[in-house]
Amino acid sequence: MVWDALAAECRSRGLGVSKVVIPNPVGPMEGEDRLIPSMIHHAESGAALKLRTPWQMVDNIPVTDLAAHYVRTATRLLSEGEEAVVRPLGRTSETVDWVQFASAELLEKRLGLPQCRLQYDGLPAEASKERAPEEGNSTTWAETWDRYAAWLRRDQHAPMEA
Repeated sequence: MVWDALAAECRSRGLGVSKVVIPNPVGPMEGEDRLIPSMIHHAESGAALKLRTPWQMVDNIPVTDLAAHYVRTATRLLSEGEEAVVRPLGRTSETVDWVQFASAELLEKRLGLPQCRLQYDGLPAEASKERAPEEGNSTTWAETWDRYAAWLRRDQHAPMEA
């Protein structure tokens, strides 16, 4: 309702307005407080990772895909002057499914770490599973995990590759 009111007010004044819904970016340079770095630390220590919202729907997208999407969208909005609500789409799943996917593909397969043990006893989150993507998911997760693993194993003084 806030978005509708803002858009109506902007239109009444002859102004365009756009909104970008930001999914969770995944990839190199994630802060230590983010989920994947936390998963790595828990896998290395053997401690269980506590998930507070295991059934919440999350949308994870490689940061490189997100950046490219934003450039395309900004270019289109600037050239066409249209209004839009932009929802880049990555991999939408429940948190517990995302953690299992990332653990299997990145931690175990590419980094040689043990499976990230999980602990959760939260109640299912009230979240909508319905999404209307503006463009299809073109993410190649194998390439994303390969780049991420290479970055994690990098020499600390080497420049990051795109």
